[in-house]
Amino acid sequence: MKNPLAPILTHRKDHPLTYRLLGYIILCSSVFALISTALQLYFDYTKDISVIDEQFSQIQHSHLPSLSVGLWHVNMPQVHSQLDGILQFADIVHVELDNELGTVIKLGEPTDPVYQIERSFKVVYDDVHLGKVEVGKLVVQGTLENVYNRLFDKALVILFTQLGKTFIVSIFIVLIILSMVAIPLSQMARYARKLGLTNLAKELKLVGKQPSNPPDEIDEVVNAINDMRMSLQSDMIKRERAEQELNHYREHLEDLIESRTALLQRREQAEKLVARLSTKFISLQIDAIEQTVDHALSIIGQFFESDYSYIYLISDDGQYLYKAFEWRNSEVQHTKSLPKVIFIDDYPWLQTRLGHNTQIPDVSLLTGEANLEKDLFESADVGSFAMVPLRIQEHLRGIFGQAVANTAKTWTIDDFVLMRLFGDMVVSALIRKDMEIKLRDANEKLTRLAIQDGLTGLSNRRHFDQTLKMEYIRFSRTRSPLSLIICDVDYFKKYNDFYGHDAGDRCLKQVAHILEDIFKRETDLAARYGGEEFAVILPSTGPENALELANQLRERVCDLQIPHAASPISSWVTVSVGVLTVDESIITDLDQLIPTVDKALYRAKDNGRNRVEVAVATAA
Repeated sequence: MKNPLAPILTHRKDHPLTYRLLGYIILCSSVFALISTALQLYFDYTKDISVIDEQFSQIQHSHLPSLSVGLWHVNMPQVHSQLDGILQFADIVHVELDNELGTVIKLGEPTDPVYQIERSFKVVYDDVHLGKVEVGKLVVQGTLENVYNRLFDKALVILFTQLGKTFIVSIFIVLIILSMVAIPLSQMARYARKLGLTNLAKELKLVGKQPSNPPDEIDEVVNAINDMRMSLQSDMIKRERAEQELNHYREHLEDLIESRTALLQRREQAEKLVARLSTKFISLQIDAIEQTVDHALSIIGQFFESDYSYIYLISDDGQYLYKAFEWRNSEVQHTKSLPKVIFIDDYPWLQTRLGHNTQIPDVSLLTGEANLEKDLFESADVGSFAMVPLRIQEHLRGIFGQAVANTAKTWTIDDFVLMRLFGDMVVSALIRKDMEIKLRDANEKLTRLAIQDGLTGLSNRRHFDQTLKMEYIRFSRTRSPLSLIICDVDYFKKYNDFYGHDAGDRCLKQVAHILEDIFKRETDLAARYGGEEFAVILPSTGPENALELANQLRERVCDLQIPHAASPISSWVTVSVGVLTVDESIITDLDQLIPTVDKALYRAKDNGRNRVEVAVATAA
């Protein structure tokens, strides 16, 4: 048997959004109907309760006075009459009257406590003489059963009415949504599922709907879909054209790839070349800089397939360039070359290009202000030329150039980068060489300052003590003779006081010059020991030679004939000398050497000065 709900279920399956909207509408309408019904019933219930309260009020004002009179005069028919009158009210079902004599009168039937509403009243008689006297109590019971029944009937009527209206309105709303939204959306969905690159020309048109003016939301969506379709169709046409252009460029791209691959291979070779040269320059000794630069020039020149590689440096006065390094391709016969010196002011165009990367792909094309440069290059058989500046701390120090003989050539950006890198290596090597030379000279100067006396140029006391200690250690090990000479300018304080300190300094310098002239061996050490006192260390020197040298020193000072008018022993400057020799049989403690030779010096002074005395060493 065919299911009678099948069409509805199918329609619901095709348009689930419509029936979801229907459910939401019915749910919201039902909630609203329930709320409005509850409010209506509440207002009706309040109105019915007010009616019952009005009845209680009428009993209080209309019947209680008559009941008080009937009870006061014991007029029972009147009392019953009033009670019957009370029961005539629509919602009053039972009355009960108690008098002061204990008599209880009940009329009517008590109601179910669920529906019961009750009021109690005091029955009071107003006597002229006694005043107000309570004569009984009246209890009146009303019922809410009729109120509840009326409310129930109203609730049924309101609910059925509201639900009926809701259902009918929902049906109309669903039909409207189906015709205006759901069916057009379904048509658009079916169109979108079938839409493809092969049927972009088919326009979307909705069956059963005419475009509105102005367009509604459905029309806007339809227009948007058709615009998208036309845009896709336009994009497809552009894509086909692009594919055609791509095919045209494919062969060209393959050529570019080949050239790019060759360029990358050249860059790889350049990187390896830079790495190899960098390794050489990093570990380069300053004595090998020229040889390494010459070798690197040949490598760079061969890489660029050049015939010449040059490094020109700028003179200190900035007036000219001089050729510091040059490489020539041995496979090319060279009869000419660029000059060793190029005066910058003679070539104005070249002067403006010294600080920039510059190339001349074809020298023969130079004209105008570069005519002088054209003659310069052609005189050296240079057909093309490229150069980069060499800088040291942003100061231009020269150029690094490549040249090809009698042939045009163009250098690439990568070529200039490589030339610049090599130029930086050379500049760095030259800087390092200059710095190491300066550092070596500074160290030598510091060493001299550390061991040299500032006035006389002889060794100072500190250097003398260090050398004496080393020579004594050598003597202790080899037993080779070791001699010391110490001398003092006689009456030097009087000389200073008489001639002044400047003359005293000149005197000391003249004595020091005699010491330097006599003690010339590399192993000898003459030092200014302090003030006007001088000391000499004579390694491998026996007593006879030491004594002879000491006498020679004394005589040479006398021969200077430096005037000394304040001296009590001579008209000239003289010296007193002490000599000490430690040979293989006598070993003197190091700390006793100077005191021992000093004793000989003081003995020479005590014996009249201007003489030599030999010290007697103490055996160790």
